[in-house]
Formats: sequence, C-alpha cells, structure tokens
Amino acid sequence: MTDKKDYKLFKVAYSYYIDKLTQDQISKIHGISRSSVSMMLNEARNRGIVEFHVRFPDMYRHDLEEDLEKKFKLKKVKVISEFYDNDQEKMSLLADAAVEYLSTIMKDFMTIGVSWGKNVYEVASKIDFNGASKLTIVPIVGGIGNEINHFHSNIIAQKMAENLRAKALGLYAPVFVGSKEYRDAIMEDGQIKSVLEKAKKSDIALVGIGNIFSSTMTELNIINKEDVKKLSKLGAIGDINTVFIDKDGNEVKSDFKDRTINISLEELKNIKTVVAVAGGIEKSEAVLASIKSGAIDVLITDELVANRLLD
Repeated sequence: MTDKKDYKLFKVAYSYYIDKLTQDQISKIHGISRSSVSMMLNEARNRGIVEFHVRFPDMYRHDLEEDLEKKFKLKKVKVISEFYDNDQEKMSLLADAAVEYLSTIMKDFMTIGVSWGKNVYEVASKIDFNGASKLTIVPIVGGIGNEINHFHSNIIAQKMAENLRAKALGLYAPVFVGSKEYRDAIMEDGQIKSVLEKAKKSDIALVGIGNIFSSTMTELNIINKEDVKKLSKLGAIGDINTVFIDKDGNEVKSDFKDRTINISLEELKNIKTVVAVAGGIEKSEAVLASIKSGAIDVLITDELVANRLLD
C-alpha cells in the first residue's frame, strides 16, 4: 500500500513540477479534487519524493580552489565566495559545499567517520540520501561536554545516519578523561574498542578544525584558560579531531594526548579520504597546520581563509 501511495504522489508531483501541468489539470486527469492535489504535493515534499536545491551560480571561487589544490597537493578544495552576511550563513554555505562533495563520493557499504563540532553538525543536518545503501556512520572521537549537545559526536552520527538512511554506531565515552591509566582502561573496553576499530577503517572521515584560542571547546568550558595557556606554551595553535597540533602540523606532547578518547593523528592519516570543514580568518593558522600534518585530503573553506593560505 505504501509503495502504491508513493507512486501516486510521484505521478502527481511529476505532472506538476516536470510536465508543468496546473493543479486543475492534474485534478481532472487523476479524478481528484484540486485541494487533494495541493495536499499530495505537500506530502511529496515532506516525504522526500520532491526535493528542491537552490544554488547561487557564483557560489565558489574555482580559481582559488585550483591554486590551493596545486600548492598543497590536496585531492579536492571547495572555496565559498564571500557573499555571506554573518557566521551562521557562512557555516550554512560551508555545509552545503561539503554535502555537495560528499554526495559524489559516498558509495554502498561505506563507513563514514565523524568528529564533533558546529561545522560537522551542520553538514550532518543538511546531508541528503544520495542512493548509497548499507552505510555505517561512526564517531571517531569521544563525546564533548558534560551534557548532550548538538555538537556531540554521537548526536552527529545519529543525525547523519537518519538523513542517509544508514546505521549509526555510538561511542559511549567522554573525549577527555582524568588520567592515562583510565584512558587505557576505557580503550580496552570491548564495546568502545570495537567502535574505534571500525572508526579507524572508515572510508571517509568528516572533521572540523579548531583554533585553541577561540573554539567550541572553550565556549563549552571543555578546556579552560589555564589549559589554553599550557597548550600555547607547548606550541599548540589548533586541533583536528581533538588532536592538538603546532604550526608545522606535529602533535603537541601535552597531557591531553594521553587523556583523549579518539583515533590518533596517524590513524586519521590512514583513512582514504579525510574531509575538513573550516571557515573564518581566525582559523587560518590552524587550517594550514592541519594541511601540513598530512591528515587532510579535502578542504572545504571560505574565500578569506583561502587567500590567507595562498599568501
């Protein structure tokens, strides 16, 4: 019955949007009222039978993309033009760019690893089913914060899985723990170990890039001002998947290294396609450091960051 109803919705929607028939014409062809046609068109949109994509023709700076790909030997770069009015709009456009790219590379049976953060959540919220089946979405880092929030890796994995009609795994551990001994014990837990092993074998990883001086971690008080001072003295300027790195992309040897539940920087590098989404001029140094680390294959960023990187 559901298939028959979906097909009926499809035929009505096709007649209206593709054949350009009026609702009156459709009502006569199918023997239903005009109000029924209107309701069926609404239902077709709500059920995902009809999808709309509005795209600004000059959304990308292709010249900067080519220059960055050549300079840093990246697999792909997408640079959004500086037409946004605020940070939220910029984040939305970055997510659109990431979704557009991911939709071209997601295939059946793939495992997609996800980190945490605002940009990663925005991508997970916007991504659409592209026909790929049997996908698995898995966190590659522990949960951020003492309370469940939108930027939590498990929430992001679940959100992305819902939108892609995929399966989500949960990593039920915090991102930071009190000691190396406690971390080692957690990492040996059967359930957590199996999720992290799956994460290490991801076909694609989606990550954000953080600036330690102004980041979601400081906003949520995951790391405090004293932590930032200590990390800065050790040379840290940013993080990728909660691995703190210096300006040359090397992991900083802080006590956080031994207290973090995540896949390591080396394990991240072993993933075939790591897609990083990061915008804002304040992240330029951290983005450059992440590129130098060798962990990034694909960069989604904005025009200001792109120009700074090329400079």
